[in-house]
Amino acid sequence: MEETLYYTRLFDIYYKLLTEKQADYFKDYYFENLTVDEIASNDNVSKAAVSKQINRTKELLLDYEDKLHILKREELIKKEFKNEKEVLSRIEKYDNI
Repeated sequence: MEETLYYTRLFDIYYKLLTEKQADYFKDYYFENLTVDEIASNDNVSKAAVSKQINRTKELLLDYEDKLHILKREELIKKEFKNEKEVLSRIEKYDNI
């Protein structure tokens, strides 16, 4: 999986575990496609501070996934259930228990 896509998927899962500043810098960089220079200028902080926060956020996202495996489980479930009809029939099967 492409690195950027991987980190954005992790962010979608774990963003509530981040500080507001970590989440803001990450969103600005990965979702708004702002450069580190632009983010630093907008927040009136150094480029080094922004870069450090983005890198720390990436480390945290990897650490959360390493411990919780939510993305991995999601991918396994998607492989398990190849199409919507199969998913619905399996859900119905367990709803009757």
